[in-house]
Amino acid sequence: MVDIAVSFTEFRNLDAAVCGQPLLDSIVPYVPDNIPLHISHIRLGNEFCERLLPTRRQIEKAAALADQYDVSFALVTPNLTDQGLKRLQHVMSAVPAASEIIVNDWGVADMLVQLYPALSLTAGRLLCKHLKEPRIAEPTVDPVVDWPVKSAHFRELLASFGINRVEVDLAPHTSMPTAKADGVKLTLHLHNGYTAKSHVCKIGSIKQPTARKFTPEHNCQRECLRYVTSVSRMIYPSRNDLGVFQRGNTWFYNYTERMNASIAEAIRNTVVDRTVVMLDWHEDHRTH
Repeated sequence: MVDIAVSFTEFRNLDAAVCGQPLLDSIVPYVPDNIPLHISHIRLGNEFCERLLPTRRQIEKAAALADQYDVSFALVTPNLTDQGLKRLQHVMSAVPAASEIIVNDWGVADMLVQLYPALSLTAGRLLCKHLKEPRIAEPTVDPVVDWPVKSAHFRELLASFGINRVEVDLAPHTSMPTAKADGVKLTLHLHNGYTAKSHVCKIGSIKQPTARKFTPEHNCQRECLRYVTSVSRMIYPSRNDLGVFQRGNTWFYNYTERMNASIAEAIRNTVVDRTVVMLDWHEDHRTH
């Protein structure tokens, strides 16, 4: 049995999902075959951009739906500017006391520990950095992924914030470890991983004047929730490159069949005890 955290960037997509086909049925295409499923969390928010931070009302509605499904609620937060920190403090009153907060910013973690010590914090993928270059050619054998949780110093840093769970994805052309990480629990993102992010949103810059294109100052219309752009190598292209695409300010890559097989084996061996499925993702880039 694998715990599934079902994640949504926008509440309207969460609302549509629970009102349509059964939520569990929506998850099945993302999970390796013949693995029993259990929804443990409903998540709302985005890891990569503070412009997508949910409103207080959206959080209240999402938490109510989680309660309706008798699962836990989790708020996903990105790295934040000072302005973003103020917005987060404004919406925190809507977060139920027993919720989980996924943090991708050490400053956010510090603020939450001081102001909301009862909340459970999880270190997001932006805090669990490792080498992820999707444009390299596929090796003959995938080496084991090298996550920073192997470092005792990193685990000590997590412990200083009371964090005992981290979120990871599988690096390009690597395989899963065969044993659990020491001292921390792992949450694995299924179907694709992220490779890099910035404050610049390519799709959001298209309508801007030339002088303001490809800057972090564009007037965000949440274009990233409607459009995904493919990223291709123009020089020395390789058939064995992973499929890479950009959503908003972030590059992502799809897992290969071999990587997915390694993930399935790790789930069966309980190397990870929770997985994440992003359900309001662009369909063209979903990997089964």
